[in-house]
Amino acid sequence: MGDSSSDSSSSSSSSSSSSSEDDDEIRRRKRRKRKKRKKKEKRKKKKKKKKKKKRKRRDEEGEAEPKQQQKKMKPITPIPSLVTKKKAMVPMTKQEYDKVQSVVRHVYDPDTGRTRLVKGTGEIIEEIVTRNRHADINRASTRGDGATYMQNLISQAKRRF
Repeated sequence: MGDSSSDSSSSSSSSSSSSSEDDDEIRRRKRRKRKKRKKKEKRKKKKKKKKKKKRKRRDEEGEAEPKQQQKKMKPITPIPSLVTKKKAMVPMTKQEYDKVQSVVRHVYDPDTGRTRLVKGTGEIIEEIVTRNRHADINRASTRGDGATYMQNLISQAKRRF
């Protein structure tokens, strides 16, 4: 009987320590959630403030322009393929999809200095190049990566000070 009582006391002490660990973990989670929520609210406020400033600036610029110039501005015409909402909501046919996917274009990324092959609606595909061209691409990309890294580093340093 002495063995069973010692077993129950040791298990109760371990369960109490694990429950306090669980409580700590729950508190940490709640704290993280609160912090996350506060950050989100802060970001929203910042966005609202920016939008307000932008609107105010636009209004000021709009008042400065004469009304005659405003009348001469042409209205923005919608993209022909998306003229009607009903048409936009209909799935593509196989022929339309193939037509879109068959278009391959070179897209330049100004941040990294890389040029990528993009197929159709955004699939990035690999370009087959010679060894020398590959080395040139790597050199240019490395330069671009270094420049981007330095820009990020400088902007972070500016924010801190």
